[in-house]
Amino acid sequence: MTPAKPEGIDPKYLKVFYLPPEGSLSRRDLLFGPLTPRYDIVPAVEAEACTAWKGCAQCLTACPQQAIAMDGSAAAIDKAKCIGCGACLPACPVGAIRQPLLDPERLDADLRALLLGGETAPQPRILLLVADGGPPLEGSRSIGSLCLPSIGAVSTWLLLGAFTLGADAIAILPCRAGCRHRCDLARWEQRLSFTREVLARLGIEGDRLLVVRRTEAGRGVRLKAFAETLAARGPHRLRGSSAPKSNGRTPLADLLQHLGALGPAPPAPLCGEGVPFGMVRVQAARCTLCGACPDRCPTGALVLYEDADSSQLLFDHARCLACEACIRICPEGAVEVERRLECSRLGSWAVLAEDEIVRCQRCGTSVAPKRMLRKIQSRLGRAA
Repeated sequence: MTPAKPEGIDPKYLKVFYLPPEGSLSRRDLLFGPLTPRYDIVPAVEAEACTAWKGCAQCLTACPQQAIAMDGSAAAIDKAKCIGCGACLPACPVGAIRQPLLDPERLDADLRALLLGGETAPQPRILLLVADGGPPLEGSRSIGSLCLPSIGAVSTWLLLGAFTLGADAIAILPCRAGCRHRCDLARWEQRLSFTREVLARLGIEGDRLLVVRRTEAGRGVRLKAFAETLAARGPHRLRGSSAPKSNGRTPLADLLQHLGALGPAPPAPLCGEGVPFGMVRVQAARCTLCGACPDRCPTGALVLYEDADSSQLLFDHARCLACEACIRICPEGAVEVERRLECSRLGSWAVLAEDEIVRCQRCGTSVAPKRMLRKIQSRLGRAA
């Protein structure tokens, strides 16, 4: 909360409070005195980018304040309920929720300022993420602090990006127990576990990611010992790797594709409930290429492509979040989804089903895929 209106911030991101002046107050001042505005910067939804109209509800389930609801065809954030924890930002699969201080571009710039100090910078380079405010811990000159509103705003992209930009390790100071944001600690623990699994697949030791609890005695001493251990160990293999190119997908997918290509062989696949990616499989013989699943997919992971001769159902692994909307809408029961990450498949489209297009025998106009016509013929035959 700041007393002055932040400059250069769109008003849609500002939450205004009116508080009485500080110091002792008379009854008259309390009732009739001037109120001083205070400002918080909170997220807002870019309605034109939101895919809630397709059934996406990732931000609604991620918000611990229940401050997000549907408003027509898009989600909307109720500023009166929102306290700016930022948990909705990593949850949105299409980047439709923005917050100027927590946008990927801003966070990337903050990380670069902290980590790219050149060869003269203190070693090892440790990033301390401080959630829910509070003073940074005393530990070592090589520790740079980045404050975030809550643990919900700590994303896998932020953690992996810091390692790529030069962090030898990351220490996290989570929210206090019973914090005002009511953070979903189970969701965060799941995200942290997934990040450690990715690091392990990339040959990075999981203990380079340290959680320091606020209730822990001697936190500063532990952090200093952590820095000394890392100094003896030396840098990891990701340090100094170039930044990934944007492929128009999510920043996390672009980063994982980039990291997966650095080694001599692609990392082994990752499966499990905490994996934020999905792998769609289709029983091709049952799929009629009706187009229902691409119409319902909130991220564009499924696309129906047709040319003069064939119809194809295409799948982009990098865009799939395993929401299972395709399973629910498929009239043939032909779709299966597994929570799975394969870095080697993040940069390409896969053909899940394909069929020949049948043309009108008289005029040559495209009619429909052959399996769809057979399905219709079968149903008409049963009706007769």
